[in-house]
Amino acid sequence: MPDHPAKPPQALKPGYGMHVSGDGFWPRPRIVNELVEGLLAGESFTLFGLRRIGKSSVMAETRLRLRDRGAILVHVDAQNFRGLPSLFAAILRELPEKGFRDILFHHLTNHALLAGKLVGKFTSLLKQQKDEFQPEDEAELLAYWGVIAPAVGERLAASPLPFVLCIDELPMLLEDMLKRPSGVETANRLLAGLREWRVHPGVAMFLTGSVGIRRLAKERDLDSTLINDMTQLTLPPLNRSEAGAMLRALVRGSGQADWPDALIEAVLDRVVAFYPSVIQFVFRRLHSGRVTDIAQLERTFREDIVPPFERSFFSQFAERTKGNPGELARRLDRALAIVAGNPDGIALTSFAEAFTAGGDPAEELESVIDILREDGFVAWDSDSRTLSLADGLVRAWWRARPRA
Repeated sequence: MPDHPAKPPQALKPGYGMHVSGDGFWPRPRIVNELVEGLLAGESFTLFGLRRIGKSSVMAETRLRLRDRGAILVHVDAQNFRGLPSLFAAILRELPEKGFRDILFHHLTNHALLAGKLVGKFTSLLKQQKDEFQPEDEAELLAYWGVIAPAVGERLAASPLPFVLCIDELPMLLEDMLKRPSGVETANRLLAGLREWRVHPGVAMFLTGSVGIRRLAKERDLDSTLINDMTQLTLPPLNRSEAGAMLRALVRGSGQADWPDALIEAVLDRVVAFYPSVIQFVFRRLHSGRVTDIAQLERTFREDIVPPFERSFFSQFAERTKGNPGELARRLDRALAIVAGNPDGIALTSFAEAFTAGGDPAEELESVIDILREDGFVAWDSDSRTLSLADGLVRAWWRARPRA
């Protein structure tokens, strides 16, 4: 088995903007180990949350380790797809040739119930030819989805090795589907088909997205119960000790002499959230500004780090709240304000009292909390049964956002 040490490296190459794995990935052993071992055992996971906090890097590192463990892996990025044909075609294209593509080719192309046009498309995709599914093929694909989805699931389950399907930004595809006529039915049938594959013991899935599916379910009547069999994960920031170790590794990886502890601590005091991408963002600007002492630090943060950081990281919050319909937006914003008004967290009972005191129905409480948790706005502590803002990034945005 290849070595993937959880011990942090002494030096780390600076880099910001793209997902990383292997030597460029700062170890996140708790979540990556849970994903790798769970997926190999047939458990499926979702990881939704804010952009630029490292979800794609966690998925990339998980894929790397799954391949090293011998799993059969298919990965697709769904953010630019248009409908079911795009996703299904991408999955077929990524299937391994031996044992999968050939068997599935014979199974689907000889199926008595499939239309000739679909057989031709399957032949082209599975033989790596040029004839692709087009958006206009969606109706015919849906008409036969009840035949196609089980057939594919059976072939995947027949593998002697674990099969893992990773879909990045699935909610973006669902959002696009839901804008079109009959979009709810199409999206629900897609989710039902994916769930049908997961029923097989050897088939697991890992879905990620920068928006959650529960918000879409509330807005557009999407059936969120179709992912209830999946374990919902969240990606926490590093702790301060880990963040300090990463910052020291970046200094060494950039070829500089070690920074004094006082400078490291002063930088950490000013970083709003210890996500690896945030630390990379800050370090890149400190490095380019040749900051080597505390005297330069305050000006560099004020002029060169905070303004572009807020533009880059805070814009997603406005996009999310703008995208919610009126009544849902009001409830989510009000619930968030209740949580934000309690910096040390608020007990669930107290939150429920404050939420319903304004006239919002108690039956909406659970769905509002689920949406805010899945979208990365609030965190839930099951031991103390309290809600709080999810992390320093959300707290910083909340303090900085314009008030009506």
